[in-house]
Amino acid sequence: MNQYLAEFNRLLNQYGYKYHTIEVFRDFCRAVAISLSSPFYNYQFEDEYKSIMLRYDKKEQGIFPRMLAVLVQALEKDPHDFLGESFMSNDLGSSYKGQFFTPLSISELTAAMSASDLIQHLEQKEYVTLSEPACGSGSMIIALIKIFIENGLNHSCQLYVEAKDIDALCADMTYIQLSLLGVSATVIWGDTLNCTTNRAIQTPIFFIERWTKRLKSNPDKHHPDFMKTILDLMKGVGEHSNNALIAESSCSKIESF
Repeated sequence: MNQYLAEFNRLLNQYGYKYHTIEVFRDFCRAVAISLSSPFYNYQFEDEYKSIMLRYDKKEQGIFPRMLAVLVQALEKDPHDFLGESFMSNDLGSSYKGQFFTPLSISELTAAMSASDLIQHLEQKEYVTLSEPACGSGSMIIALIKIFIENGLNHSCQLYVEAKDIDALCADMTYIQLSLLGVSATVIWGDTLNCTTNRAIQTPIFFIERWTKRLKSNPDKHHPDFMKTILDLMKGVGEHSNNALIAESSCSKIESF
């Protein structure tokens, strides 16, 4: 277990005597997803954010920005399915609907098998699209992103993703990680087989970079530090309660390292 995962799990289980781990994990993911999306959706989820925070006292609330800070650092160092890894390392699959996420090695193999065709398409087209009808925590998508990066491709300019999952927690996990990795995506909580949608939200980069318009006018534009752009943007909207988590996380440090 690497240092980031160890610290994240330590924080996640810090109040295990009072809360079930899956409760804290689910509330963290929902709170962060709301914080990242709220400025682009007129803060329509603010009441839901407040209801989550009211479950914890002020001291307990402090673990969320610290967990987010660890997540950001982990993804900056190595883009991978960090939240899925934490979910599985805490054995949450057994207690939460019997869910088990795709191992990293399988995701990387699957991505590698499809990447060559996508890269060939990009020699002729400005971008490619990806549909993931059962996205889980986004492992397959993130594995493909790594291949884009390794091949010198700009995944925000040259890839658009539509990710869907029947489970709300999975949708939130995918949304958070794709948002922080600068992926232009629509993440849907819904049932692919029955063609139903409960919620559909776009990642911040979709709005920040005016993705559709930008692809038409300047497909080769480079945007190197997406996480900093997103987090800096959130700092300016601190009057809304759900952005306190973002602002605090940007000041957090991993003291145990």
